[in-house]
Formats: sequence, C-alpha cells, structure tokens
Amino acid sequence: MKRYQHFFYDTPWGMGTVVYGQEGIKRHLLPLTTGNIVKKTLLSYDAKYRIESRLQEQLESYFSGREINEWKTSLDTSGYSNFKLKVYGAVAKIAHGEVRSYKEVARDIGIPNGARAVGMAMRENRHPLLIPCHRVVASNNKLGGWSGPLGLKNRLLVIEGHLIDKEMSFSE
Repeated sequence: MKRYQHFFYDTPWGMGTVVYGQEGIKRHLLPLTTGNIVKKTLLSYDAKYRIESRLQEQLESYFSGREINEWKTSLDTSGYSNFKLKVYGAVAKIAHGEVRSYKEVARDIGIPNGARAVGMAMRENRHPLLIPCHRVVASNNKLGGWSGPLGLKNRLLVIEGHLIDKEMSFSE
C-alpha cells in the first residue's frame, strides 16, 4: 500500500491541504473545501501528517500576492489519461496573471473543437494552482465552471492581477 502524507497551509480564506507521496503531489485541496471532503481525501490516501516546508512556503507566498513562476515540487499524475496530461501540460504553461480560454487550450493541444473536453479535464484536475486551472476561462472572458466556488476562482485571478468580475462574492 502506498503511503501518503499531508500538510495544511494558511490563506486569507482558510486552510488549504496538500496530500503527497513518493511520486509527488497526489491531491491539492484549496481553501473552502468542506471538512468532510478533506477528511475523506486524507483517509482515502492513508495520509500521515508531515510538513513539506518548501511547498508550504510557496503556497503561503502565493496567497500573500507574490508571483510563483515555478512550483518546487513534483506531481503524482498516475491515473491521468494521455489527453489530460496534454491538457494539463498546456495549462501549466499559462503564466501568472494571464488567462486562456478553453477553446485556446484545445487549439494549443491540436484539438480545435475540444473546448468541452478541456473543461471536463479541468474539472478533474487534482492539482489546482500547481496545474493552474483557474487561469482557464470561457471564450467570452467569463469564469466558466470549475470544481470549486466561482468566487474562489475569481479571487485567485485577482491575486494574480487579472480581474474578471469585481462584483462577484467569494462564495458564489
């Protein structure tokens, strides 16, 4: 059985959680993830508590408004299809403070009509921030869907200096 560890980090909106093992980061839970989801995730990965200080420092720096150009960690991408790996590779290249549409990401990976499939892959991203799915928006520059509250996606973009909807509340 694989052994995983986890750590919590502070953000202005609550605690985030990272679960990792020998292969790298297995799952990253952003703030506002319900306690039941965190508990279920930790139990499913048999996670033991330990602080991974380098990544923890980077995450706390990010949430303090500092630009992070390269996350100092590796990701456990086991279980991701080749398609998801292509999508996530393209999304990982989107620079801090920039956005791309689902359609642009699909075009970048050679599937010009694959915007919906890109959106589905984004929804299943286990590594938000590290694979910055919050930087992928709808073609009309609206936030589009993602697995967390849209208000959080908006806040992440605001941290990076890319304002989408200044009127949106945090919990939407």
